[in-house]
Amino acid sequence: MYEAKLDPVRDAGKFVYHLKTLRKAGLVSIEKGTKKYSVTELGKILVEFSRDLEEYIAVKRGNRGVRPHQNRQILSERSENASNACR
Repeated sequence: MYEAKLDPVRDAGKFVYHLKTLRKAGLVSIEKGTKKYSVTELGKILVEFSRDLEEYIAVKRGNRGVRPHQNRQILSERSENASNACR
């Protein structure tokens, strides 16, 4: 919680709620022995996809030097990878 700059007293409930939601979605897992959380492969794919989407939106708005057709290809590949990971 400290790394996320959250107040353990004030934000604990929200933090736990969202962490449980991420675990149920299969995006985060917990090591039972150490109780440390880590991002799953599906979670990593989703993070990468969201970054690519953010870049694609920036291109559409004219904020980046990448050509839009390159982002369509990237998004298509990421979407395909994500759907394969869900199977």
